[in-house]
Amino acid sequence: MLGGPRCRGTGCGWRGGLVALAGRYAAGLARADRSWPVQVEARLSDLGKVDEVSILPLVERLTPDGSSLAGEPGVSYLIRAGGMRVLFDSGLSGGKPQSALAHNAQILGVPLGDLDAVVISHLHLDHVGGLRTMRRRTFTFAAGALEPSARHSATP
Repeated sequence: MLGGPRCRGTGCGWRGGLVALAGRYAAGLARADRSWPVQVEARLSDLGKVDEVSILPLVERLTPDGSSLAGEPGVSYLIRAGGMRVLFDSGLSGGKPQSALAHNAQILGVPLGDLDAVVISHLHLDHVGGLRTMRRRTFTFAAGALEPSARHSATP
């Protein structure tokens, strides 16, 4: 036979391994899709209500022309809701003497020391302040001492 014997079934070399791996992946994905709503919805009960929510981008890649805001490939947003100030992610340049986050917060009149909470969506360098903090599984606002007074912080 040209090209070797034909493989039939799932137990034939690397093809069989790929088929088995794909099957395990699909089964795991289906289990996750069934289980996460139950886990999350239970924690999201009785959150309360707010009359107003605002989201202020503090760090994004693109900035308005002519503004003195710093842009970078990271993201950070200030969320104000019900009198609370929550920082969502801390951008990329936290290891620099003045990060884009600290620079933009100062220009926009956002005191980073007065936050109520900090939420980090996931541990990628452009969300936690850079590579060094990502490796330490934490977050930073700038290279110097710039500590939030937040009572709560959440990192994955």
